[in-house]
Amino acid sequence: MLAPVNISADAIDDGVVRIRVFAASDAAAVVEAVAESVPEITRHLPSLHERLTCDDVGRWIESTHKAWSDGSGFHSALVDAATDQLLGGANLFQFQWNHRLANLSYWVRRSAAGRGVATRATRLIGRFAFDRLKLNRVEIVIAASHPASQRVAEKAGAKFEGVLRNRIGFAGPPTDARLYSLIPGDLQRGE
Repeated sequence: MLAPVNISADAIDDGVVRIRVFAASDAAAVVEAVAESVPEITRHLPSLHERLTCDDVGRWIESTHKAWSDGSGFHSALVDAATDQLLGGANLFQFQWNHRLANLSYWVRRSAAGRGVATRATRLIGRFAFDRLKLNRVEIVIAASHPASQRVAEKAGAKFEGVLRNRIGFAGPPTDARLYSLIPGDLQRGE
């Protein structure tokens, strides 16, 4: 496993969006963002639902700090670089350190959708994965029924690799997914 990342030092931005560690004070903003974005978010991320409370999110934020410290997950707030308004989240998780590989996910609140925020977040978290964590590959697994998220991956420079049958199985029957990948050179071409 790689050395732990210093939580307080990790914020990256491109002048428009910033990816930073979730703060305890973000709990209400997460609840508000999720509430405005149901059912778009809940359909693909069932843990983000209309019954979510500030206490639930507060406990989750505490767990993200532990994951940052031990290198098991990097769950980050996606915020406006100028105002620090919460726009969504970007995550690296399911690490396979022996292969220097992780999965990437993102979500954006409804009021920030369609402005390129998720694409910028994907590029930023990809840079973090390659430059700071020294990963070789990042995979993005997207429900086959989610074309907007597929467009985000493509705009960010990720390459489509194939359909994964019965790959996603949240609450109902399993569904197919589309696998995209990023390797370090893709981000330069995806600018």
